[in-house]
Amino acid sequence: MTERPPAEAARSSAYGVLTRLGRVDPRLTLSAGECAELEERAAEWFARGAGEAQLVQAMTSGLPDQVAHAFGFVRARLLAKLPPSPEPQPSAPAPRYEAVCTGCGEPGGDGEGLRGGLCGGCWGGRPALATGEVHAHAGRVRAALRTGTRTEKTEKTEKGAGA
Repeated sequence: MTERPPAEAARSSAYGVLTRLGRVDPRLTLSAGECAELEERAAEWFARGAGEAQLVQAMTSGLPDQVAHAFGFVRARLLAKLPPSPEPQPSAPAPRYEAVCTGCGEPGGDGEGLRGGLCGGCWGGRPALATGEVHAHAGRVRAALRTGTRTEKTEKTEKGAGA
């Protein structure tokens, strides 16, 4: 037969608070058996985020002049003043980091590395387009968007995705 640990070692903080109520206010003195019977209800307060001081305050504040039956009074207050269950905290979305070029401030493209913190244009790895070429390309893109025409690059991308 295994030995049980001493009663004091097995007691919870909820039990301890209940035993101290009588020292805070003698009208709420409870027996060991009464404390054990109310222990689970008091523990529910802690499960809902209340601290020991909050539990003692709720049990001892606004007491009537006479408490005829401390056990029944404390049991009723443990239920009547039970704090609400804490609302689950939504987990914050993970921060999203975006690498930007330290030279021009443009974001690094998909899969484009920023060597030394610089994009290909600032690093010199990509030739700059002439103004006329940029305007011509933008015109083609606008025309394609208006007419719904597929470009050669779009068709290649769609074929690659479908394969």
